[in-house]
Amino acid sequence: MKKFFFIAAVTTVLSCQQKINDSASNSDLLKQNLKGHIQHYEEIGFRADSAGKSGMQDSLVLMYSFDNKGYQTRFQSLYPNGHVKDEQTIDHYPNGAAKEVVNKTLGKQTFRMEILLDKDGRYNTAKAYDSTNQLTSYYKEITQNEYGEVLSGNQYHTDNSLQASFSTTYDKANYTGNTNKDSTGNIKYSVKATLNDKGEPVELVTTTYKKDGTITNEKVKYRYDTYDANGNWTQRTTLDDKDKPVKVTKRIYAYYK
Repeated sequence: MKKFFFIAAVTTVLSCQQKINDSASNSDLLKQNLKGHIQHYEEIGFRADSAGKSGMQDSLVLMYSFDNKGYQTRFQSLYPNGHVKDEQTIDHYPNGAAKEVVNKTLGKQTFRMEILLDKDGRYNTAKAYDSTNQLTSYYKEITQNEYGEVLSGNQYHTDNSLQASFSTTYDKANYTGNTNKDSTGNIKYSVKATLNDKGEPVELVTTTYKKDGTITNEKVKYRYDTYDANGNWTQRTTLDDKDKPVKVTKRIYAYYK
């Protein structure tokens, strides 16, 4: 779930021996369980063959970029020739909180979110806009934890009627699940993540509640194959609910000097 603020519904080793604890307590490096002073990293996916080895490469390469303080500033999906397909840019307040998020596809805006803080510097309201900068919905009653991660909130239509609500759970700064409800309070879907002792997800179970009363569960597992010298994983294998490898993901990190 590259979760980023609300965008999951709509985003990652040591340089000069710098430790992650040197970053701010609300840095995106900490929230994404990354170690060291990372400038950016590439994520490349491959279809897994019957032996669990890398097969055909995905058509897009993902790039995550961070500023010198450890806050994520950009996410891109790139074609093999390097041209950008999708791009998300994130601006921050001086305290590191997200201020504005803009999504573009092939250079054209598809979504924008403006985020407002209260007098204590905590998230207060978020306004969502479409490709023409027309307001489509807004969020209020937002709560957050000590890491600046959003715990819950309500989404409203522009006529002020309730559209949906959500709640998210964490183990310290590490994501462990979320629940999304419709305007009547019925659960639409939920996600539960099981973590290993490094704080990395090893199992994700997504439960979808359909209007006809049926419930479906989708389970994926993750196996971490290799790490770099800083403790960030460099290869991960995704397995289905029968433990069959279906995807191999590789990461290449670049660190600030």
